Amino acid sequence: MGAKIHFKLSNIQPGWFAYYHNGTRASGPDATWCIGFGYNGQLTDKTDSAHIISAFKENLNPEADVLLYATHDWANDPYAKGAWSCWGPGSMSKYLAELQKSEGRVVFASADWADGWRGFVDGALERGKVAARNALKVASQESRAKL
Repeated sequence: MGAKIHFKLSNIQPGWFAYYHNGTRASGPDATWCIGFGYNGQLTDKTDSAHIISAFKENLNPEADVLLYATHDWANDPYAKGAWSCWGPGSMSKYLAELQKSEGRVVFASADWADGWRGFVDGALERGKVAARNALKVASQESRAKL
């Protein structure tokens, strides 16, 4: 499960401070917003500001003046009950083919194991289309079976 945290820095950072940048504009006239993602779905303690800010500085920018941060505990949210799937390094290479398999007459579809746009609606559409084709194939084979 994924984790997401937003940081507001007090100064404008260079355009390519982040790994990804939209290339069109700064975050605002007097600050920079950064978004970080993780794959374990957990923050050690979202109220431990000293730890979170020091981890940001240690891993991203030691000179940053972090004004604030915002995050949400999606795992314990009563409406969401979780976040997007976020696989660890090597997981898809090892498990993707098995996750995508049907099991007898049971056909699965999930954006979490799509070939493209994993975890997004595009991936859900991709896997839904594949699952529908597989279900039709299973149904057509059964209708031809002789009793």
